[in-house]
Amino acid sequence: MFLLSLNSCGTKNLEVTINDDFYKIINHEVNYLMANALPWSYKEFLLEKQLNNSAIEISSNRLKINGFNQEEILFLKNQLYENNIIQNKKLDIINETHLKVIDLKNEIQDPVLNSTKGLIILSNPIFTENGEYAIIRHYFGDYLRDDGNDIVTIYKKENNQWIVYKRILLGIG
Repeated sequence: MFLLSLNSCGTKNLEVTINDDFYKIINHEVNYLMANALPWSYKEFLLEKQLNNSAIEISSNRLKINGFNQEEILFLKNQLYENNIIQNKKLDIINETHLKVIDLKNEIQDPVLNSTKGLIILSNPIFTENGEYAIIRHYFGDYLRDDGNDIVTIYKKENNQWIVYKRILLGIG
């Protein structure tokens, strides 16, 4: 369990269980990134274990353009997870021998050693109130963070499966 704070007209603290959908989104995103990393030719992938709240920083206008109404936007932007760390046992990675979950703050930053490693930093997935859509943001690129992509993925739940609805490029480093 974790604490989810909803901050609209005061603060509400709800105890929420991280359900299967939370990790389905994370697993889908990591598997997608690892499978599509050919242009960078990474031999190993490092996944930051601390999830962040950057998905709530997506502009309201960008969400509105992509079909979310004002009520949904408020619900999405008021989701704040506290100290959420990836649990390895919940990861379901296709090529897990090439993935290492790390604590970025404690990782040795050797430019030569790490030049063949791709870094993945994920936000906590956030969900619409009706559970039909989920949004996750990721950074993917060079371990030294001087070359990479900042992307938001919107997932839609259809027939009890999460599918990619849209990918939005926020920036290229």
